[in-house]
Formats: sequence, structure tokens, C-alpha cells
Amino acid sequence: MTFVEVEKDGVGGVDGLYGVISVTVSPDGKYVYSASVTDGAVAAFGRNATTGELTFVEDEKGGTGGVDGFDRAASIALSLDGKHLYVAAKSDDALAVFSQNAMVGNLTFIEIVEDGEGGDGLDGATSVNVSPDGNHVYATSNQDHTLTVFIRNGTTGNLTFVEAQKDGSEASMD
Repeated sequence: MTFVEVEKDGVGGVDGLYGVISVTVSPDGKYVYSASVTDGAVAAFGRNATTGELTFVEDEKGGTGGVDGFDRAASIALSLDGKHLYVAAKSDDALAVFSQNAMVGNLTFIEIVEDGEGGDGLDGATSVNVSPDGNHVYATSNQDHTLTVFIRNGTTGNLTFVEAQKDGSEASMD
């Protein structure tokens, strides 16, 4: 392994990395996205496939520009088709959903699914993942002690609650 570079919050125009906790690479390898628990942000970078070097594209922060749902962002996941990014947020007890622009890597906020509003079992959401077939999104919560299942709309990225499997109890379903 050979060191290539470091991207640092507040250096060279880079923002959204303070307290960075999770990272994912787009399926086509062109972009890297990170979640920051302290900044409550997702940072997007272009990626040089040959060198691995990154170029800052943007950051999306909760509470700005209509974006909501990722205060204390703990985990991010991209759908395997690269169209949608999902963010689990501990303090917002939510999943934030974005579409990804495959041409430039920037993100567009789609929706927020909150505990009790479109979802259940998201209190203290800590992790999110998309199934390999792209049909479902799974989230965990260390406060609700749950594994929550959503149906993913492959066109829009929107989520529909299916169930929350809670430690020591029956699944809750809407």
C-alpha cells in the first residue's frame, strides 16, 4: 500500500469532514462519499480511477438548502446502481435519501424517513445498507435495538417501511 493523499476538513475548500465516520465509493468508482457525525454532513469527492486522488465536489449539511435528516450522520450507503445515497442519522432518528448525479457526483435531497413518521425502529439510527438486488434498505438502531426493513423504489429512491425487528419482541409493521 502506498500513501496517495489526505483530504482534511477546512483545508483547500474541503468541508463536511469534521468528525467523519463512514465512507463509501460509487459502484462506477468515480465518486467517494463520507458521512460526518460532528458536522452532520455528507461530503462528495470526485475520484481519479488511476491514482485514487480525490477532488472535493460539495458537502450537504442538515438544516441548509432544504436538506434535513442527518444530524449526527453515522453511516452511508449507495445503491448498487449508484442512483441513490442513504444516510443513517443518530440524533435525527432518521434516514435521509439523496439522488446521485452520475455526471458530476453531486447530491440532491429527496426525502427524510423519521422514526414514527414513515418508519419505525430508527431511534438512534446507526447503520444503513442496501440489498444487493437494490429492492430493500436495512437500517439499525442502538436505541430501539432494531433492524428495520424498507422497500426501495429503484426509480425515485423513496423508502416504504416494511417492518422493524426488535430485540426480544415481535416485529412491528405498518
